[in-house]
Amino acid sequence: MEITTMSQAMQLHAQILKAGNQQNQNLSKLFTFSALSPSGDLSYARLILDSFPAPNSYYYNTMIRAYSQSSDPIQALRLFLPMLEDPGHHTPRPNKFTYPFLLKSCARLRLTHEGKQLHGLIVKSGFEWDRYIQHSLIHMYCLGGESGLAYMVFDRMPDRDVVSWTSMIDGLVDDGRPIEAIRLFEQMVDDGVEVNDATVVSVLRACAETGALGVGRRVHGVVEGNGIGLKANVSSALIDMYSKCGCITSARQVFDDIVDKDVFAWTAMISGLASHGHCQDAIDLFSKMQGFGIKPDERTMTAVLSACRNAGQVAEGYAYLRSMQNEYGVRPTIQHYGCMVDLLARAGHLKEAEEFIRKLPIEPDVVMCRNLIWACKVHKDTERAERLIIHLRQLEMGYSRCPEGKVSATNTRPRL
Repeated sequence: MEITTMSQAMQLHAQILKAGNQQNQNLSKLFTFSALSPSGDLSYARLILDSFPAPNSYYYNTMIRAYSQSSDPIQALRLFLPMLEDPGHHTPRPNKFTYPFLLKSCARLRLTHEGKQLHGLIVKSGFEWDRYIQHSLIHMYCLGGESGLAYMVFDRMPDRDVVSWTSMIDGLVDDGRPIEAIRLFEQMVDDGVEVNDATVVSVLRACAETGALGVGRRVHGVVEGNGIGLKANVSSALIDMYSKCGCITSARQVFDDIVDKDVFAWTAMISGLASHGHCQDAIDLFSKMQGFGIKPDERTMTAVLSACRNAGQVAEGYAYLRSMQNEYGVRPTIQHYGCMVDLLARAGHLKEAEEFIRKLPIEPDVVMCRNLIWACKVHKDTERAERLIIHLRQLEMGYSRCPEGKVSATNTRPRL
């Protein structure tokens, strides 16, 4: 029986329970569906796991994997602890398939200390030379700001493949070390390792952050030679790199050469045009994208709102902000509201901008308030600036608005 919905999964579960056969292969199938499918139910999968008197490592590893990619990855670590405390009785021992998903959870939560403890357990268990675990360690350390430790893992690898190199290059960029990422990429090429699209996207990101146009052009030449440049993610990365390196003409040429443009390519080009002051071109391109039936995402809307902001088009900015949720089902974020406040502030609509902030459905951030204060100073509205400075200090001290407009303390530390 093919399972595509939770309703089917629950019907199958009822049949299994009625038959009294807990070892039924279908039980494993419905557990996997509940845990890993986008149409599944993680809570239901956990109930199935807890119903087993002695579940094997497959069930535990699947559940840990599901938690690691959920909105609450700390649960993966909590499920793992009994595997250490009670191995061989009611829970299985962790194996080499357990640790990558735990490291992924640590990476997502930036729990580097816990990641180091897992690294110790990995060494103790004899899994340190497993390549997949090594890649997971590199990723975890880089996201936790410990790219030096990540490089130690990478440097000790006896047999590196393209994923190893790409993980380290991407990790260096994530950790704010793009120049070292470019150097490592050049070493990779010198060593004769064939790059893939993920490698190219990572090094182009490094080029974009450092303005290394020459390196970016060489990478462009490499991808044209091996056909990688035809991939959508590479084309979007090239557009972004050329735009951020100040070469909007080359970015437009890459964009125009794409046969089947996805939302990421359109967004990269709209954003590039807006950042170069070609705001009307960016807005026109957005309209053209709509004409092709491409649905914008959060980043697309940020790009077009930025174009409106840079061009001072207040009415258009309001229209795009309204259309986000009404027409495209995209919920506005702090970046979208920030663009609108900046647009109003630059246009001199200071009272309107302050009222806009006061009515926001989400808490304003420090950047938003600073931009409005700067605009008040430019337009010599000293009284408003002084009032906003007081509110900015409250935000910086960790205070926030109550619905009544008062200020109350908020606990910003995550509760694990």
